[in-house]
Amino acid sequence: MKSLAANASADSLSASRSNLLSEAVTLERSLRELDRTRIALARQQRLGNHAQPTPELLRLRQQSDEHRICLQKTLQDIILLDPVYAAGKGVDDKIWGLVFYPQIEELRSELRRVQKNGVDSAELLSDLHSHISNAIAFYHTTVLWLSSYCEGNLVDWSVDHYKDPKLPDETTLHGTQTGLLTLLQKGLICLGDLSRYKEIHAIDARPKRWHAARSYYSQAARLIPDNGKPYSQLAILATYPKAHFDMLYWNCLSLVNSVPHNATRANIAAFYACNFSAPLAESSLGSLQQLADEILLLHRLTFKTEEATASNLLVHVEAISRLIKERSADEGLPALLSKAVAILISSYSDIDEMFENAEHSALRHAMRISQIFLVGAIFIIIANLLTLSLPFLNETCLEPEGEHGALNHLAAASTAAVWLETNLSVFDLWAKYAGTFKEGVDVLIPIFNEMIAVIAAFANTLSSFADMDGSSECIPDDRDLLGFSPMRKYFASLTAGSIRAVLDPAAPTAATTITMTRIARIASFSKRLADEPSIDQLRFDASTGRFFVSDGLPARGGGKLMKALATERLKDQVTALERGLATLKRRTRRPLTVAFDAGCYVSATARVRRWICGGQCAVVVPLAVIDDLDALKKGSAEKNARAREAIRFLEQRFRYRSPYLRAQAGNETSVPWNEHTGEVGSTGVIVPREIMALIACLDWFRNEEKRQALDEGEDCNSGFVFVTEDAKVGEVAAAAGIACMGLAEWEKVLEQRRKDR
Repeated sequence: MKSLAANASADSLSASRSNLLSEAVTLERSLRELDRTRIALARQQRLGNHAQPTPELLRLRQQSDEHRICLQKTLQDIILLDPVYAAGKGVDDKIWGLVFYPQIEELRSELRRVQKNGVDSAELLSDLHSHISNAIAFYHTTVLWLSSYCEGNLVDWSVDHYKDPKLPDETTLHGTQTGLLTLLQKGLICLGDLSRYKEIHAIDARPKRWHAARSYYSQAARLIPDNGKPYSQLAILATYPKAHFDMLYWNCLSLVNSVPHNATRANIAAFYACNFSAPLAESSLGSLQQLADEILLLHRLTFKTEEATASNLLVHVEAISRLIKERSADEGLPALLSKAVAILISSYSDIDEMFENAEHSALRHAMRISQIFLVGAIFIIIANLLTLSLPFLNETCLEPEGEHGALNHLAAASTAAVWLETNLSVFDLWAKYAGTFKEGVDVLIPIFNEMIAVIAAFANTLSSFADMDGSSECIPDDRDLLGFSPMRKYFASLTAGSIRAVLDPAAPTAATTITMTRIARIASFSKRLADEPSIDQLRFDASTGRFFVSDGLPARGGGKLMKALATERLKDQVTALERGLATLKRRTRRPLTVAFDAGCYVSATARVRRWICGGQCAVVVPLAVIDDLDALKKGSAEKNARAREAIRFLEQRFRYRSPYLRAQAGNETSVPWNEHTGEVGSTGVIVPREIMALIACLDWFRNEEKRQALDEGEDCNSGFVFVTEDAKVGEVAAAAGIACMGLAEWEKVLEQRRKDR
């Protein structure tokens, strides 16, 4: 019976949808015919200089308005009845394109004509605002209703769609989510457009306020990042206050979006047709605005590659390098360069797309040279920003002021590092072309060498505490770039929870997490460069745990003498950078020594990683714990996967010689129990055979820490801690005189020490 009822209900729904859609088609046809007749008649009247509309024109207007109202209600009924079906039939596009936009645009056009002729436009302006307000009310209601229709958190739906963007059958849950998200995004874009029109044609003379439109477009972009339309609309919005750099930034995000907006390229071309065709005026001291303008000029040349030559590209690359150095103390520099990196990557990727369709060899060569200069500008940004950040890092951990504003420089550098690491073909192109022209040999190759030197120094500084395998966390730096096709695959691999936190304005990410993620991304890039056989300028020496500049240079970089001189210069740069850092090291409080059992590594993997990398404690890894993790790694359960992750992490930390991590040596054992009975003293506690090796290790380190504390005049009762969630193991360890605590208590101890520091 339930099946029959369900079938009957489905049939009824299908019939209702079909009837409404058929009615809408009929109304649409009639409305289009009425509008054609009405517009033609209105044009005739204007040509005939009629001051007032004729009765016939008034009748046609009334009929058009009535048809629009009927069509709006019919299409709205379809959305209310079945929003997913409505999305599939483009009902939302019809509402905007037939009901609201034509009337509003017609009134705007008439208003411009009337104002141009100096005629009073108050009544027309009032009529326009009335139509805009009606449309805003409709879309507000629709968006609120659709939001309430969605079962669950919209951000969760957005993340699900982002992680799996395929368009499945609309009957599936994922298909329902996709349809609703699409309707919501289009509704938000329409609200942005309407808010923009309202400000453009504001009745009063107050300064324009674009925040409402910007908010709607930004919400739309977060809802479905894989759609270039919201970014294109943000670019249009940036043109009103003449924020040219922001305009280019948003257009670039739209142009290389997974689903680029079809008008973006034409919008950029139209902008450059009217702007930045002449060189900038000379200035003795640059400003951030000049830096932004130089990036715009570089982009203009690479956007129109037929005008680009090595000499004029070089002018802007050198200006960018100079201005970054001059404005290094400016608080606005990190944000500007974060946008600049996205612009440069976008331009590089766009040229790659066009290269395949370019027929003339001269044009193809110009495209490749343009790409080399774009990459050179990215190398400049990385080298300068890492150099600015180095003073706030040391070889054991972030400085206590690790959230210092200067570390914001890592944002642009980490974004560039991710792109380069996931697009190593960039280095193949660099090696092939950078040494083939004078500007490349004289300027670009030294820029590359400088970046390698800085990366070596930076990697040696952070390798002891940074996660050299990168990070799976999404951070606010990524919010605008989630739909950015050159990095889309990387962002999709990040954890759903971290993407959710970035898309949800109510869930801010901790500043320390942001900094450590940026560092991990740069660390991973450094490691990849050192491990990549085709890139032989940077290497890692496992015997010393240090990165170093190797003798290899790009194949076309010059002869043996040039290579030798360049290599020595690189080594000198690394040495100088590291020597400078040595003067910035500060003595830190001697950390607690702690050992975690295997259960902690499995149940609290992320926290243990953070404690090891953070330099807040010295971690001892007993051989027994390594054996336990090795036994746990076999299997497909979550605990087995976590054990494997813990083993990989420990291997990495040992490889990079973390100063606060060490493994137990074979002779570092002492026996605190009776060897015949297994009893610990006279406690009555017997040490089980399976944990004897662990207890022997803990006892040795407890005694060693006590000895060192006495030598240094410190409290000898608080030097060594064993952390476990296993009550039985903790009981045995405590009987042996070893300080034991659980994970939560240990976290509180570290937090208190951090506050006391």
